[in-house]
Amino acid sequence: MSHAESNRRVFFFGWFLAIAMLWLAFRGSQRHADFLVTDLAAWQGDWQGLIGCLTRASAAVPCFGQVSKFPLAYLINSLMLGVSPGRAQLLLTLVNGFALVLPIVVLALTQGLSVVRHVGWPYLLALALSPLPMFYVASGALEVQAGVFCGIYLGGLARILTSSHLDAGKRTAWVVAIAGLVFPLYKDTAAVLVGFGVLVTLAWHANGLREVASTPVGRARLWRCGLLFTGPVLLGQLLDLSYCWVKFGVPLPLAYMNEAAEAGPSYARSAEFLAGSLLSPNGGVLIFWCFPLFIAIAGWRVAGFIPRRTVVFLAITSAAVFLVALSRWWTPFGWDGWGNRLMIPVMVATLAAFPFAMRPRQLATEPMLSRRVCLTCAPLVAASFYYVALPYTQSQARSLRDSLRPGMHCMRMSDFQATPQPLAFWRSDIYYSCARERMLYIPWRHSRVR
Repeated sequence: MSHAESNRRVFFFGWFLAIAMLWLAFRGSQRHADFLVTDLAAWQGDWQGLIGCLTRASAAVPCFGQVSKFPLAYLINSLMLGVSPGRAQLLLTLVNGFALVLPIVVLALTQGLSVVRHVGWPYLLALALSPLPMFYVASGALEVQAGVFCGIYLGGLARILTSSHLDAGKRTAWVVAIAGLVFPLYKDTAAVLVGFGVLVTLAWHANGLREVASTPVGRARLWRCGLLFTGPVLLGQLLDLSYCWVKFGVPLPLAYMNEAAEAGPSYARSAEFLAGSLLSPNGGVLIFWCFPLFIAIAGWRVAGFIPRRTVVFLAITSAAVFLVALSRWWTPFGWDGWGNRLMIPVMVATLAAFPFAMRPRQLATEPMLSRRVCLTCAPLVAASFYYVALPYTQSQARSLRDSLRPGMHCMRMSDFQATPQPLAFWRSDIYYSCARERMLYIPWRHSRVR
């Protein structure tokens, strides 16, 4: 069989498999799952509340009480859903679904359909074989949207850094600018956390950047890239802080800051949260993401491509920064959700960024799949596959109930939650016992504790 014929077979089989798995995931989620309201009830009325606050005769900021604590992107979603409030859940499901496909659209616009045909299907296949279709597409949580825009920004940035003379074209520059403006609007600290990862990556590229800066033309190009990387992100951060001023009367996310001050864990507890966020069998990063990431990387290798080291380094660094930072938050998994919900933005960003910075696989020196790597990863990949598949064998409600209330400690805490509790409650032994119980729980087909 010729190499060209083999590529055609990979192309047709890959896209058929990706579309088939997406269809099966959609059908399975329809059968076993309902729309997860999550935070929707809190932020859905933000737009109407803001307009009401600003148009009253006694209009004055702050408007907190009329709008939720959530950042500016939630207000934009609230405006969109306000067009048809009776169909808010359907509209949000469609928007979340489109967001996941958006990197493929952007990739086609910046690098052409010939690139998409090779690297698009592993990305879609990985999405289909992840927990996202069951729990986070038909959902009031916006972590998926945040991750997509962050991933487009990181992928475009990595493509520019790995291009000749820091120039990947005007379309890529526009993509980086737009995504850089949007992704900070979803999380108040996103720009800081991603920015730290970007700085570490730039330091890793220090020798190459110094070489570019050795000429006047190179220095000018370096300044333009610096403005491109930072300007839109700072503008997005400024917009979000302006919205904070409207809500709280000061350009700071006071609601989150109060939660951090009153409910923040000790450093010892944060170390436990860090370990659980990464290693928990009940939705830690490894068990949640190992299988879809393995599928994506294997698919790209089969198609003849490998993510460049820069985008891999940038993704790993950003994920590590998020893990450490979120371990200092009082609820390491986002509290209510399937698995580690707070890490979804940076992990979706990782998956979305990779296709933007690919290189051809060297057939002579780089095997399609390393046997040693496959054998090493096999147990974790199998466990991750089990975690992805489990909800499709029973109702979504049962899976969530077993995950969120796996034992007596969490059942006891639920009794306390029946009445409003002060923020200090989230530093209590009652809460920490439940948090540990959740992180140590191994999901089963039938719950062991009732």
